[in-house]
Amino acid sequence: MTTIANITSYTGFTSAFVDRIATSRRRLDQYVETNKQKADALVAELKTREANEQSKIDSLLRQLKSLQYERGVAEDSTKAAGTDGVTGVAEQRKKLENKQAKLQQEVEMLQSKNRTEQSRLEEVLGKEKEVREKAQEVRAKKIEIE
Repeated sequence: MTTIANITSYTGFTSAFVDRIATSRRRLDQYVETNKQKADALVAELKTREANEQSKIDSLLRQLKSLQYERGVAEDSTKAAGTDGVTGVAEQRKKLENKQAKLQQEVEMLQSKNRTEQSRLEEVLGKEKEVREKAQEVRAKKIEIE
């Protein structure tokens, strides 16, 4: 309200014009606040998703390392078992390689999603910056008008 009081103290402005400026200012402030809240919510959501995806990626990488370790152990047991254990270990190795390939694909997919979410975050931050700049311009114009 102090803004309206400051504006009305200037001579040469009609009360309708002053009211319109005040109304426009309130609308702009509401618009900026609403979009800021939306942007903040999106940023928070994206950070949460990023953390979730990163934990999934970490989990998959641990599984992958575990499989690689098991594969190394399986190769060592093949040498120790001789020819009798070769077919069982070969099948197990093939299954583990398939599982490893699937896990690698899933890791790549999650990394791709992570990059997509990061680009969305950057978009939102860019839009927020634009809105802030527009708000600053409006403030500057208002000060000029005063």
